[in-house]
Amino acid sequence: MKEVLNVLVNDVLAPYVEDIDLNEVRSGIEKGHFTLHNLRLKRGPLEKFLLPVEFIKGHLGTFSLSLNWQNFGNEAIRVVVEDVYLLVVPPSDAGFNAAEEQRKAQATKLERLRLAELLLLLFEAELERLDFIADAPQRQGLFHALIANLIDNLEVSVKNVHVRYEDNVSVPNHLFSVGATLAGFTATPANGQWLSEQTDDLAGEVHKLVRLECFALYLDSDTTSLVNLSHDDFVGKFAELISHEDTFSGHQFILKPVCGQCRIRISKISTYHTPQFDIQLHFDSIGFSLDSDQYQDIVALVDFYIRRVRLQNHRHRHGIKDLSEGTRATALWKLALSAILDQIRDRQRRSTWAWLAERRNARRRYIDLFNRNQRGVLDSTDATALEALEEQLSYRDLRLYRFIARSQSKAGPTYESGLVPTYTFDALRKGALKARVVAEIQYASFALNTHSLGTSTEIIVAVLDKLEVTFKQWSDNCETTVSLASVAVRDCSDPNTPYPLVVYLKDEGQQGNSKFSTVEKPLQVETNVESGFSLKVDTNLRDPRAGSVVTVHTRDVEIVYHRGYIEALRNFFKLSDLQLESVTALNDWLMRVSPLFRWFSIAGQTTRALFSLRLRDEREIPWTEDLTFLLQFSASVKARIVPPPRIIPC
Repeated sequence: MKEVLNVLVNDVLAPYVEDIDLNEVRSGIEKGHFTLHNLRLKRGPLEKFLLPVEFIKGHLGTFSLSLNWQNFGNEAIRVVVEDVYLLVVPPSDAGFNAAEEQRKAQATKLERLRLAELLLLLFEAELERLDFIADAPQRQGLFHALIANLIDNLEVSVKNVHVRYEDNVSVPNHLFSVGATLAGFTATPANGQWLSEQTDDLAGEVHKLVRLECFALYLDSDTTSLVNLSHDDFVGKFAELISHEDTFSGHQFILKPVCGQCRIRISKISTYHTPQFDIQLHFDSIGFSLDSDQYQDIVALVDFYIRRVRLQNHRHRHGIKDLSEGTRATALWKLALSAILDQIRDRQRRSTWAWLAERRNARRRYIDLFNRNQRGVLDSTDATALEALEEQLSYRDLRLYRFIARSQSKAGPTYESGLVPTYTFDALRKGALKARVVAEIQYASFALNTHSLGTSTEIIVAVLDKLEVTFKQWSDNCETTVSLASVAVRDCSDPNTPYPLVVYLKDEGQQGNSKFSTVEKPLQVETNVESGFSLKVDTNLRDPRAGSVVTVHTRDVEIVYHRGYIEALRNFFKLSDLQLESVTALNDWLMRVSPLFRWFSIAGQTTRALFSLRLRDEREIPWTEDLTFLLQFSASVKARIVPPPRIIPC
């Protein structure tokens, strides 16, 4: 493990920080304790990652590692990280250089490959070392026991983290900042009673207690820039802007400072009711807030990066800015047509047998050259061919082909755990509960505000009490349950409205608008009261009636519909045509990369088709598999529609 730490410091940490004394670090690793203070991040090495932001300043106040090599794996391993500050801005719009862009892209690809394979090679070396002390089954058990002890004894403490993004490009002559702050984070071992002061033998179980202190997200409109501060002033100002339990910094919070606790239990044996991984999250309160200025800044930021991504995809067609006004419009039309035709041709080419044969030949050629390069029998001609293939192939292709190459050329014993050793236990029995995640929030709120003449006015305020989300994963199906004791959505757009509550999930014995309209605090619900709302989704069931079962239950819901708050919400979220195009592009990207967004899109399309009584448009996303749902709905809902005031002409 000493070699692992040395490689991590030399190859992962040292290239990106200034003034690090590697000799002192190596000496500290040998002794089992080293501490680094006041490190600055370098700007140059980070540019090769082609990040969507430009790095300005970075600071790491303290990094400390303590362990006992004499009793490694049985005593505490302490990691302390303090005062992490990072400031970034939008990327500069420099002139396009095709050769330079290609060089940066290739350097980024190779650096990602190097970092991804670094730990893999280190773990393989550790397995080879264990090969000398035991046979294969015993060696694998020793390795898993070592990893289990490391996780069980690892103590992590993180304090004062602040990451800030400043933008004066998305909206000209308007500076806003987006940031995340964290006052503290700790992860310590715990005993069976979840006390971190002491640990005991838990018969193969690992207990981890995680505490979160004042994590917050903010978006400050019309803020003051911190780019030109000196390093000392930069460190002091970033520390001052972090919220703590007793002091809140003056930010426009999107997520107000939240504190919570997480209990993680990992068991060696799992049954149908006892999970292998059990995670319990608890938060006293979570508050979200969004005002009109923040919303417009977010939309402008999304619009800026969508336009930038589109521009980067076609930067090789440069030279348009240098044209005169008379020929510029024609050149832009030709650029758009050329870009569309290239995308269509590339899409058609990828569906041909010739393209598949080309990928097959490239895969075989690269695997052969990579194996020969690892053995040191590659001549100059083949080395040039290998470099050309690495420029041609994508990062994912290179990872896959190198994985196949190492599997084919690997000598010596093979391990059932694969190339990447994982923290696993005995194989799960069929039907055993793999994981369970329970999140409890005592009080949650969400508010929409508008700004006018320096004052903030609330439009809609939603209050939720005792929200609980449970996710269970078995070997053959999963279950998600959402329960809520009470909810109230208050209309604040009109202070004189006779219906201040537009959505109201009543507790037993309460009277709705007439009573709750005078209540300013969140609802107080006893723990033994039945949940007012519950949603349960079972997927991948072996039920011949449906593949998924959705059960919805509500106790008493009161909904009031009137024109006032609907118009207020419409005016709040109203977008221009250009902004709407960018938001649509972002939605399309999310649907491509996220199955959850794709599922919601399909559900929305199906709902629209059912209500409009027409078939889905062929331009919409096609079905990729048969989906059958069994919906069980039990509710007591009272809806009240308030017509708009009638104007009688004189």
